[in-house]
Amino acid sequence: MPSHVFGLEQIIDIGPMSGRSNVLFWLERHNIPATDDVVERIYKRAKSSDHTLSEAEILECLHPVAQTKSK
Repeated sequence: MPSHVFGLEQIIDIGPMSGRSNVLFWLERHNIPATDDVVERIYKRAKSSDHTLSEAEILECLHPVAQTKSK
């Protein structure tokens, strides 16, 4: 039976086997705009991981890493 029948919410994890639809679903559930850049950063992080991403790991992907120039 679907989770909503029991008053529960479906939980979608993001990990190495996840597709972009998992990323989109997670962002939607957390009311975070699913821009192409954000989706791609989370998706790449998940694919390079050997585990399900924690919420903190996903949230780290929301902001691009600052590029520093080496002299």
